[in-house]
Amino acid sequence: MPKPTPSPVSQQNVDTNTDTDNSNDEPKLLFKFYDSTPSRPTPPFSSFPNSDVPPSSFPSNSWQSDVVYLNHFIQESLQLIDRTLKGLGQEYNNTNLFKLTKLPPQTYSKLSHSNLPSTPLTTSTTSFTTLSTRLLHSLLTRSPLKITLTGHSSAAGHGNTFSQQSQSQACSILKPLFKLLNVDVECYNLSMGSFGTIQGSMAGEGVYGVSDIVLWDSMMTEDYPLLKEKGRVGPEFFKQGLVELFWTGFGRSHLGLFQEGCHGRWNLCEGLGEGPNDSTVFNARLEDLEVTKSIEEGMKMPKVVRFANCDDDINLKEECKRVKCEGVCWLDRDDGIFPAMKQREEPRGCVSWHPGWRYHKYRGRVLAYYVLMALRNGLEIWQTQTNQGDIPLDGKHWHLTPIYESFKSAPRSTSLCERTVWSVFDYPDESLYKGSRGSQRICKMRRHGITEYTPTRGESIGDRLVNVQKPKRKKELYEGPDEFVMDSNIVEVGDVDVVSLASGYDGIGRGGSGVGGKIRSSESRRLEQSTPEPPPESESNLPTVESLGWTYLRERVGPCDGSTSSTCNRDTDYECVLYGIHDGQGGFIATGPTEPLEIDLGEVVGGFLSIGGGSLPGDHILLGEIVEKSSNSVVGSRKIKYHHDADKNLDSSNDLPLSEDNDDRNLRGRELQRPNPNLRYPQLKVWNDPDAKDGEYIFRFSVLETTSEFRLNHVYWTKGEKE
Repeated sequence: MPKPTPSPVSQQNVDTNTDTDNSNDEPKLLFKFYDSTPSRPTPPFSSFPNSDVPPSSFPSNSWQSDVVYLNHFIQESLQLIDRTLKGLGQEYNNTNLFKLTKLPPQTYSKLSHSNLPSTPLTTSTTSFTTLSTRLLHSLLTRSPLKITLTGHSSAAGHGNTFSQQSQSQACSILKPLFKLLNVDVECYNLSMGSFGTIQGSMAGEGVYGVSDIVLWDSMMTEDYPLLKEKGRVGPEFFKQGLVELFWTGFGRSHLGLFQEGCHGRWNLCEGLGEGPNDSTVFNARLEDLEVTKSIEEGMKMPKVVRFANCDDDINLKEECKRVKCEGVCWLDRDDGIFPAMKQREEPRGCVSWHPGWRYHKYRGRVLAYYVLMALRNGLEIWQTQTNQGDIPLDGKHWHLTPIYESFKSAPRSTSLCERTVWSVFDYPDESLYKGSRGSQRICKMRRHGITEYTPTRGESIGDRLVNVQKPKRKKELYEGPDEFVMDSNIVEVGDVDVVSLASGYDGIGRGGSGVGGKIRSSESRRLEQSTPEPPPESESNLPTVESLGWTYLRERVGPCDGSTSSTCNRDTDYECVLYGIHDGQGGFIATGPTEPLEIDLGEVVGGFLSIGGGSLPGDHILLGEIVEKSSNSVVGSRKIKYHHDADKNLDSSNDLPLSEDNDDRNLRGRELQRPNPNLRYPQLKVWNDPDAKDGEYIFRFSVLETTSEFRLNHVYWTKGEKE
């Protein structure tokens, strides 16, 4: 088990001697700050927008007003950060792996493949200052800091266990360090294999939640510029179109783009500075790591880089491939719990296009480095102002409202966003993507959504069902943290332990036992805790989903919200219980006519609703109805007909849904241009009435006919003008 981190407010009896003595092989505590005042008043954060309390409203005895507290807190915090930053370079024996280029906004806005700096991080001076402001706000208000990664299977960590993927590696440093500063940090990985970010972006905060930093890494699956060869759209379409759609969902976040976004032919980063200047380009590459030239040489290299970037020798390549991922699927437990299904030796997915744990660790470390550099910058500003008597700190250094107002007022075109929506979704009426009325329907409105896909930080479709019992979900095989550490996370004796440094200790690697133990075949019993959860008593008189002709599929067991502190898919019937990757494709499945499912949407503002549905090849006829809750009357409906051709490739326009509205307009000649073959599930409009009354609605959905299978997996609606 990891050693507990010290409490920043209860260390009054700790020996303050900072000389490091490791003769007893116990970690030495280096972080010495504590508050000797037993209790302090809480400033009136809730009385001000975004908790932006003016200096005059801080109580005189609050810690934010105490010069002694501030001097010691800031100094200890800076030393803690400096030790951790130094440790990052020492861990890799290469400080050049952690470099940041800050450009003037005008230069940053013109970045492209040809002039992108070679450093792992590139940002503008304005963006860097803005991120420092965000982090100072978290320190002064002690509000949680949330960092979210979105992307495809490579970003999700496929082939590795969840504890090895980059967000876990970043949070292993950021969580304990910020905890010492009284700020909770949570890192989320909301990436999805075979998909990208459009499904989540359309749902806004409903899927991705609210974050302080959002990272986009999805060019492998959202590879729109390839279609330029087909005469459809070019990179400029994707560059601003999806980014605008993406930003509309998040709105208030610092945007980080990983190397695929600005490296190579795509030039996604070009023009970022034309909009809100609050972004960073991450260009941490596997080839930047030290080259391993032989097995003998590799064994002398730091563990985090050995065999990661290998020479062309065929024997060496085989060794590098063998140790690339190093995940395990099951370890025997002392409590006798084991899964029913025979376990694999290692997770699936360790293929050529999925990076191994060393690259994930490096990317996570680069993210941690960037956050700590911005935090250090903010603390230095705070220290300078404190020395000048600016106590409490003036709001211009940490208030968020001006940043949000600047975002809202920044001039942004929605034309490419509209083309993105039109090209990806089945919206036959051109008013949706042409003209002033159409542009307001999607690209100028706040959106909300629910899904049965995981990971999601919001509610599922099943959570909102009102006419049936909530779907029964299996419990996880066991609860609580795993009481072992993956070999890839163990620091060898004498090496630098950056997690120890971030936790306030001396940072000396002390080794430890890893993932020894046998893989049990586990052909025997099933456990009681893997049985489905019963519905609440109040729902017992409602019909089941199955009785209405639907089958409920939950591909992953457990919370599966993408956070590094949650668990996912500890399923007794799964072949790799310790895999832990959160992405799964659930839904409500119909193989024939069904009775309607009724979904409580809550508030709808703007009269728009669409669904995301998957289907097998065949013909499908669906019916969607919008019911006003106050009057129980149907205010909008659409019968949707489409044909899925099994003989066509997914990227063929003839393979896309062919739709008809209720007025029987023949749309079968219309070519729907869906740019991405990986977006293989149709997105279908149900309701588009800009004159609809704002209020609370129920969505009633049924399958009238299907010759194969239809799956409901997303529901989207509008919730008013963009903030």
